[in-house]
Amino acid sequence: MAQVHRRRQLVAMGGAILTTTLLSACLQNPNASDGGGAAGLNGYVDNTQKDGDKVVTILGAFGGDEKKAFEASLADFEKSSGIDIQYTDDNNFTTIVKTRVTAGDAPDIALFPQPGGLIELAEAGKIQPIDSVLDYDTLATTLVPGFLESTRYKGRSYGAPMRMAVKSIVWYPKP
Repeated sequence: MAQVHRRRQLVAMGGAILTTTLLSACLQNPNASDGGGAAGLNGYVDNTQKDGDKVVTILGAFGGDEKKAFEASLADFEKSSGIDIQYTDDNNFTTIVKTRVTAGDAPDIALFPQPGGLIELAEAGKIQPIDSVLDYDTLATTLVPGFLESTRYKGRSYGAPMRMAVKSIVWYPKP
């Protein structure tokens, strides 16, 4: 039973990551100004041009078996798209991602273990919202009510949650 639950978690996590990868790795910037209309968009969310390297870098906190399962879940996508996904795990994720973003060396995708770190970077204007390519209303109907709100700042979406975990429970028995 636990193995079936674990497999479902990994499949769901892989699907969410794949979706996030597709939505945020090479997103066009709707605010790019080239004098044309929507058809003339040629900028990306980081206000640069297409990398052309067909590599998507992902930084996250989980390693070990979770890392192996995550990388395995991306194998079909890599094979069919020709895009190489390079996942790097770091136990000191929170510090590393902030340092890299500040230094201008941000990964294409960051897997925040807590939404607070994501929101902190959004407040500082260091990351771009993804709601110009993310159908917020549709995604919200597929998640636990309020779950997607954890990735929003000032009405804009900065991420797509991929999993939820209870990190602590406080229980007080009735006297």
